[in-house]
Order: sequence, then structure tokens, then C-alpha cells
Amino acid sequence: MKMKRMEMRDVSIGEYQFKIRPFGAKDALYIFGDVASILLPILGSVAVASDDKDAVEMEMFDGVDLDTESLGRINGKALSKLVSELILEHSNVSYRDPDRGSYQPVTEDEFDEIFCQYLAGMFSLCAEIIKLNFSGFFKDASTLFGRLFKVRHAGSSNNTESSTTTE
Repeated sequence: MKMKRMEMRDVSIGEYQFKIRPFGAKDALYIFGDVASILLPILGSVAVASDDKDAVEMEMFDGVDLDTESLGRINGKALSKLVSELILEHSNVSYRDPDRGSYQPVTEDEFDEIFCQYLAGMFSLCAEIIKLNFSGFFKDASTLFGRLFKVRHAGSSNNTESSTTTE
């Protein structure tokens, strides 16, 4: 059996090279909840700001505050926990150490050194880790829920048309 957990993806962020490995299934499930709790308000706020009614009405935003104030409720503690889960806690990220000429696991010290004054790089690495671990879910979910969205949207537009008709 091929070991998917052992396959590593090469990623370059700024002047650093990383190797990232997928999470195990249970870890991915746990982390996905944290990813969703931070990303859904961000995506929802972007949808509202873009005036895209179709995006705002998607079921994935049911129960999510879709306003710019929801962004203010994303706190540093939750964000720090998520970044730590993605990069540090599961030994799934290694960086190329130029002094040793080999890849080493990212520890707290290396993390602090690499991303000191480079917050954008940290978020870029997190985005790559999220893509590696969860892009299949989003692709499959859009296929699965896309049909439901079309049915829901079609039903709501029929209701809208009939409610705006004047006699």
C-alpha cells in the first residue's frame, strides 16, 4: 500500500524551501474545524464586500455572521493556535537548513527566526498546508453541495420572482 502520509510536497516561500507532509486523518479532521472557524468568516466577509448575492446565499455561510465585524472577532489566540497546529504541532513541515545542507523539522526557534518580520510568508506557508490537506475536500464539497446550491438558489429565485410580481 502506498503511504500517502509520507509523500512530501516541495514549497518555496521567500528565500526558504520547505517540505510539507499531509496530516493523518484524525489530525486533519480536528484541524479542519479550526480552519473553518477562521476562514468562513473571512470568506463570508469577502462575499458580502463583493456584493455577490449568489456567494452570500451559499449554505456554507448559514449561521456565520457575514459582516465586517466578524473579522474583528478573529482573535490572535485562535489564529496563533491554528498556525501552530498547521506548522509546528504535527512534525509535518521541514525546512532546508543552509548550514547543514539538509531538511530539518521546523521547531519553535526556527519558526520564530524564519518568520520574524515575515508574516506574509507564514500565511503563505499555512495556505500551502491547507491546500495540501483540504483542497480535495473543497473540490468534492463543491461538486456535492453545488447541486444543492443550484436547487436552493433556483427555489429562492422563483420565490423572489413571485413575491415581486404586482397585480
